[in-house]
Amino acid sequence: MSMAGKEETDLGCLTSKAMASLHGIEQLPEDGLREIMIRVASQPQGASDLARTFAVSTMFRNFFEDSDVLRSVSFEDLFPRLDGKYELFSEVGGLVARCARAGNLNARVILAKAVMVSASKLCKARTAAHSDMSLEDRYSTLPAEHYNIDDLDKASRFLDHFSAQNTDPKELIDLVRDFLSLATVRDVVEMRHHLIDFIALYHVPGKKQQLEIFLVTLDRLCEKNAFPLELTSDPRTFLAEKFNELCKTGYNMMKNVGLDEEQFRPLLENLVQISEDVEFETVLMRLDVVEPIFKQGGLVAAAQGNNEVLLVNRGVLCIAAMLRGYLMLVIDHDVFIQKARELLSSSYSAVYSL
Repeated sequence: MSMAGKEETDLGCLTSKAMASLHGIEQLPEDGLREIMIRVASQPQGASDLARTFAVSTMFRNFFEDSDVLRSVSFEDLFPRLDGKYELFSEVGGLVARCARAGNLNARVILAKAVMVSASKLCKARTAAHSDMSLEDRYSTLPAEHYNIDDLDKASRFLDHFSAQNTDPKELIDLVRDFLSLATVRDVVEMRHHLIDFIALYHVPGKKQQLEIFLVTLDRLCEKNAFPLELTSDPRTFLAEKFNELCKTGYNMMKNVGLDEEQFRPLLENLVQISEDVEFETVLMRLDVVEPIFKQGGLVAAAQGNNEVLLVNRGVLCIAAMLRGYLMLVIDHDVFIQKARELLSSSYSAVYSL
């Protein structure tokens, strides 16, 4: 037998064994299969794994409409690969749309992005065709683009699917409302112009004041988010690392000046966990605990005439002051972002209220 023939035989055996194993799983009770599907769906690569499972198994495909499974689907592994190509998810019968309608929050964010991108295409086409459309001219800020007729037709059919008799865009409006509540600030900034185009396409006459509030808030949110607060990719991790380094340096300094260990042990007891979840307020409170210990060490070093330790102490106090300033800045920034997001959501709802 040739090498190629042997490889085909081996592959055939492996395929047969795999299908036999799958067939065995398919014999489980329906409730058991549902629990398996929920666990497959909830993994970081859940969306991809679920799509493959539906493709190879008729039995598992029966769960394609199961709301429990659809609500569990994770799209985590897809996010890094989206790269703004949200129109790829503009399939009304696709997994994202089904999950979104089942109440999957991540899917609703993705589908809302696809909706806004599609709305942006139609808005551009209409603005280019009708120069007297003042609202679009005023608020549609992306440069006009040329789309082929098939592209525009697909976008139109996609949006019409979510409108009752193609006239009431309530489901579209609700999707974008959920996006404003659930998405990250970076998501909002990324979709800013598409969001404006969506409102231009589906605007409600007589809501000029509410629209102005929404647009001004959106501008301020995007401008504030562009402020370079993040010295690293994650400010919480950065602050936790710098605070812990500060405490360890201070601890070694206290040992050198001969202070009673009971006095400077809190420097190690107040170390924070290095995590993206650490609260800024927690670091600030612990800084309040350790800063007086640093100052006490400086007084002892000065009394001893220990200039080397005194120099280190000055550096420690300087870093502590800078960390405090940065903490207060990011806390103020977070408060602003939270209030801006609340106003953005409420003004959006006001634009579409009856």
